[in-house]
Amino acid sequence: MESSQTLTAAESDRVDITPSSYISDFAGRDRDAGTYSLSSTSGDDAFFTVDGDGNISSRSALDYDTQKTYSFDLNYLASDGRTFTESIALTLSDTLTSTATITTEETESLTIPIAQLTSSKTYQTAKPGGTFSLSGTDASYFDVNASTGEITTKAGQSLVQADKSTYSVTLDYLDTFGATHSETITITLTEALQGTSTFNADESDLITIYLDDLTKIRGFASRDGTNGSFSIGGTDGASFTINGDGNIESNGALDYSTQDTYVFTLSYTETAASGSDTFVDTITLTLNDTLTSTATVTAEETDLLTIAASEFSSTATYTSRNPGTPAGTYSITGTDAAKFSIDTSGNVTGTDLRYATQSSYDFNILYTADGVTHTEAVTLNLTQTTYGISATNATVVEAEQITLANSVMSYLNAFASADSYGGSFTLGTATTNAASDYVNFEIDSSGNIQSKSTYNIDYDNGQTSFDMDVTYTHSDGVQTYTDRLHIDLTNDFSDDTDLVLASVDISTSAGAREAMNSVGSVIDRMSKTQVILGAKKVQLASNMERLSAVLIQTQIARGRIFDADAASEASRLAKQQILAGAASQMIALASAQKRGLIDVLI
Repeated sequence: MESSQTLTAAESDRVDITPSSYISDFAGRDRDAGTYSLSSTSGDDAFFTVDGDGNISSRSALDYDTQKTYSFDLNYLASDGRTFTESIALTLSDTLTSTATITTEETESLTIPIAQLTSSKTYQTAKPGGTFSLSGTDASYFDVNASTGEITTKAGQSLVQADKSTYSVTLDYLDTFGATHSETITITLTEALQGTSTFNADESDLITIYLDDLTKIRGFASRDGTNGSFSIGGTDGASFTINGDGNIESNGALDYSTQDTYVFTLSYTETAASGSDTFVDTITLTLNDTLTSTATVTAEETDLLTIAASEFSSTATYTSRNPGTPAGTYSITGTDAAKFSIDTSGNVTGTDLRYATQSSYDFNILYTADGVTHTEAVTLNLTQTTYGISATNATVVEAEQITLANSVMSYLNAFASADSYGGSFTLGTATTNAASDYVNFEIDSSGNIQSKSTYNIDYDNGQTSFDMDVTYTHSDGVQTYTDRLHIDLTNDFSDDTDLVLASVDISTSAGAREAMNSVGSVIDRMSKTQVILGAKKVQLASNMERLSAVLIQTQIARGRIFDADAASEASRLAKQQILAGAASQMIALASAQKRGLIDVLI
């Protein structure tokens, strides 16, 4: 059992279809005890619903431009199991009108592309070359591109739910044949769950962004009594944290030269009782260059330390951006500047940097280009050397027994002192030249060194320098520190004659004879020295007399030269005066003769 209906209806927000009398009568004979249903092979039945009386309605608006025809079956299943099927063919007619509903978050600017307005887009495609315009209640809030149909909010126009929750505007399309297609658009706003915030701050060791300045997310959180939770994320989120007051703080110093812009998100999630919605605020922080920065460098103690310019990243970055014309210059100032120097490339060199003497140094690196100076404050922290090596050069005067205090080897002594001298000192072969001079010396438990009593120290007839390694083994039995000691011996002139008065012994006849021989030898040497000195004195006196005579001769010669020059000049002056007088008389005589001749002619 079956029937069919062919229907035409205008496109509309709702299309209703009444069942034919054939299927209705069949249901009536069944006392309407059966059920109605829809089916199709095309899937068009999904666009419609049917009630218990067989009345059919579209589920939503049917738009001619979207789909022109629909085919589906209306089925009635009788109580006795029989089925009546009515085939329905629906064709829409174009009314040149349609509707669209758009739901969007409140926003500072909204763009609706024509592709989102299916009916208008389809009509324009079918009849190109027309123009778009806007009409309707809220058309004043929007602009439209006459060619493309893209709708945007007017410049500076925000769509805020608190001001207006829905907007109605009609997009009109006038085709080249003079017909107008109109699509009425309803825009419904929902609460925005995102925002943007922009901040500027000077580079600093600590930068804080206060929650009170983040008005959007703060307002969202306040509705929940701020019982939800905040979190930080985004590209640069790792550089920031939320402190106990709910404000955002940088995790460390933010340096313009390292990074001048940070972008991260602050999110707030409501409690479950409030809906568990999450608001996300995208924050952009831009740093201002204060032309100052800080740097911390850690290095082992050493006699010579070089720190590459690249270690001072802020100065290096500023230098690369501002090379200067002419090229910029470097300098060092600050508390410990005297210990360091800087070259034209910004590399810093320090000398004699020892942890025991000073464990931390402060100085400033200044880079000046085009009259502007960038300053980087540097803190250099020393660590004790892992090599446990130092070098000491000492000078002592020759003596029967020489002694070197532990304080002379300052680095070794500091290492032992830190161990409360609980370890042990030893002397060994010199690393520098493999010398075995240590065999003639001994060292006590405090690190004081002295020559052995059996070893004769004599500058004139013996060794004048000594090398050895002095090693301290820590009380833990593991750590050691070695000082490479070099000793220079200076001469004691009182024993240059090999006579040491303190060793003269006249208590025996043999000693007395030896003493007389020694004293006689000294007297002979002194006599010879006196003769030499006397000869030198006579020679110097003779030279002085000769030089005095030369001086007198020079003065006489100078006087003669001066007198001769004066007489010559006086003679030349007199000659010139005579010639000048004669010339004047001749000129006067010639003038008188001319005047006489003129008088005769007249």
